[in-house]
Amino acid sequence: KAVFINDEDGVRLSHYHKIGAGDASALAAFFDAVAVAAPGEARDDLRGRLDVLRLRAVQAELSAAATARQAGRYDEAHAALDRARVMSPESGIVLRELARVESARGAFDAAEDHARKAIALDDGDAEAAAIAARLKAATSAGKRAVILLGQIAGRHPRFADLRQLAGEL
Repeated sequence: KAVFINDEDGVRLSHYHKIGAGDASALAAFFDAVAVAAPGEARDDLRGRLDVLRLRAVQAELSAAATARQAGRYDEAHAALDRARVMSPESGIVLRELARVESARGAFDAAEDHARKAIALDDGDAEAAAIAARLKAATSAGKRAVILLGQIAGRHPRFADLRQLAGEL
């Protein structure tokens, strides 16, 4: 629940209360509508504040998804990521995390699709590239996987374990 005050200084956000997890679509629509409806400088200020609230809501969903994924509750993790995606549809991080969950569920085609979309949004996302490469290896597209693994391992030292995986293929 957000409370706005409209006075001689314009429209401003007074305070915000956590919105229920099932209200992600309503929250996204609300942010978009208010950011457009407010006048002039108030709109710019409000847009900035709403962006912060949106970021916090997305971060909360990402955290909930990570906790659920680590506990093996993949449906719950996927639902949290779906809510995050509604609020931030162009987030490579959300897409990458969807790829992790889908991979854990065995939905390799969907996982690869989300990993590739995450890479398209941020071609420097080494984690998404590593997920995509591991999926290629798991789905027997070995030659392309070996190439991707070698590229990632060469550019990103923290993924040196991929050299071993590439050698096993």
